[in-house]
Amino acid sequence: MPNLSGQSLGRYHLLEQLGEGGMAVVYKAYDTRLEREVAIKVIRSGAFPADTLDEALKRFEREAKSLAKLSHPNIVKVHDFGEHEGSPFLVMEYLPGGTLKRLLGKPIPWQEAVRLILPVARSVAYAHQRGILHRDIKPANILITESGEPMLSDFGIAKIFQGDQSTALTGSGMAIGTPEYMAPEQWNGNTSPQSDLYSLGIVLYEMVAGRKPYVADTPAAILIKQVTEPLPAPHQFAADLPEPVEYVLIKALAKDPQDRYPDVNALVMALENLQRSMPASAPVSTPLEPAPSVSTQAVVHGGSKTILPADVPETRKAIEPLVSAIPIGRRPLRRRWIVAFLGAVTIIFCVATIIVGGGIGIIAPRLFSAVPSLTEIAASTAKVTFAPTTLRTALLLSPTPAAALIPSSTPGMLNPSGKIVFSCQISRQPESNEICLMNADGSQFQQLTYDGANNGYPSMSPDGKSIVYSSDISGSSQVYEMNLATGAVQQLTYPPGNGSASDISPDGNYIVYKHSDQLDAIWVMNRDGSNPHEVYNIGWDPAWSPDGSQILFASGSLNQPQLFLIDSNGSNLRQLTNISNLRGRSDWSSKGLIATYAGLSSSRSIFVMNEDGTDLKQITSGGNSLAPCFSPDGNWIAFTAYIDHPGDVNGCEIYIMPVDGSDIHRLTNNDYCDWQPRWGP
Repeated sequence: MPNLSGQSLGRYHLLEQLGEGGMAVVYKAYDTRLEREVAIKVIRSGAFPADTLDEALKRFEREAKSLAKLSHPNIVKVHDFGEHEGSPFLVMEYLPGGTLKRLLGKPIPWQEAVRLILPVARSVAYAHQRGILHRDIKPANILITESGEPMLSDFGIAKIFQGDQSTALTGSGMAIGTPEYMAPEQWNGNTSPQSDLYSLGIVLYEMVAGRKPYVADTPAAILIKQVTEPLPAPHQFAADLPEPVEYVLIKALAKDPQDRYPDVNALVMALENLQRSMPASAPVSTPLEPAPSVSTQAVVHGGSKTILPADVPETRKAIEPLVSAIPIGRRPLRRRWIVAFLGAVTIIFCVATIIVGGGIGIIAPRLFSAVPSLTEIAASTAKVTFAPTTLRTALLLSPTPAAALIPSSTPGMLNPSGKIVFSCQISRQPESNEICLMNADGSQFQQLTYDGANNGYPSMSPDGKSIVYSSDISGSSQVYEMNLATGAVQQLTYPPGNGSASDISPDGNYIVYKHSDQLDAIWVMNRDGSNPHEVYNIGWDPAWSPDGSQILFASGSLNQPQLFLIDSNGSNLRQLTNISNLRGRSDWSSKGLIATYAGLSSSRSIFVMNEDGTDLKQITSGGNSLAPCFSPDGNWIAFTAYIDHPGDVNGCEIYIMPVDGSDIHRLTNNDYCDWQPRWGP
């Protein structure tokens, strides 16, 4: 294509050429009607086969109209589109600040990298919600304004070169993108929101490490590295990179799309958590919301747990397996089949045709699907011996008859106060749950999380202003806190190990939770996530006593657990129950009662007892009820049951009843399972 500088495309006078590639040429131009400078991208007519040019122009017009509807502060605006002698063109904002590419070549502070990539990720999430993929995210497509703000350009431009089939270029099975920034599945022509997420991860990696993770002389060699080689640990190139930043990169750059974050919104949340953890002196160019940073993590050394700074070398050794091999998501781990891969490599060298130009490469043909991520790792077990304790209750052989589980009224007819937070299964994906909230009478139902992760075990703060819950949005189950007024979320625990089943102390200063490494253990940390430490080495489903001096939890054999009490400082352990088929998930009321549940998997019932384990009573019978919790005033119990959906594993609902088990009321009426309720003010 000849240089068009000095010519006019309708009302646009082309001033100078800004850039050129195999697919397009970019000009600085002047809009004579609106009297402003613009950027015009002229698509080379030769980019399309002659027999498909008419179809390509129609597709261009359709895509250009969609792009023009995008309105986001970090997306370069498309003002207009047209055609010049068979070459389509787009008219966009003109930003003279250059691109992110000019800032790269050496590591930049991770705080600045997060500041730059976060608005870009938000813009990608915005477009995905409107059904538009980018397909070619890279530093050259991220413009920097004069004030230092990033702007994503060429949104959806790659789609213009594709046919209507998202997996093919004019039906050939070719893929579009820039090789160094393409997800492994994108080489097959399989583009999806997960592909854009991967590209964002590559850009962030390049910023903090000063180099791309996979470098080779040819696109085919890059593909081989992407599919076969573990992700190079980012801290090899940036020694002071904190472990949480490294973990975000590992998760975003998983080879299998299903092992990455569930969507770009989840990546945005992870980046926001990193941003909140920045100290006040972080070297960034714009002010950040102050928040306490999580400065310590538990590291295993020879069987004992020591609290160390999160980014010291000892901690890195503990997480090295996660860095050297991509971490798993929520799906079972699978083995790599090297023989199959070698066959695919042979195909690459025999038939791959690579055309790279204008920053957009067309790679043909389809070769193979994404390779599985890791081999299974068997968790070790340990024999646990308990010190002799006094049994407070007799073995339960013949439970006292309890009230039949029959709902007696409908939501909105009750008078209990407060709110109930719970885990709500929005779709029939068994490991995809959100956190929901409602009034204690079942009214004003609202969904709090929308990230598609496995969210559960919520608990409300004593002042009712926030909740803590567990989520595997970052790749492993960790504890998060959400501000109910603003929706802001802060991650409180980090690998190694998982965190879940958290509960905020009555004074609001501490959180008890289940920490899982090789074994489940009871841990306590400060409300801001600092000073995490173990109080007992085997246990799960912890709950605070009303005065915060003791912790109630389940422990012992997985087949026959019992309830135990321990002082909050980890001393004075004593066994509370000896109940057949006890399950865990218990609660302690302000009136000195403890509620728990026991029974076989299809016929569990709710029990209450005094806080010393005496006067055990079964208060429900049938309906498969579980996970009880008390109202703040101690007069009501909320619980999960399958009364109206017997035998349906996805059919549990939230019910409430007085503490004597009478007059049971159903609160939820959703299509799928609602469970793990916790009551707050």
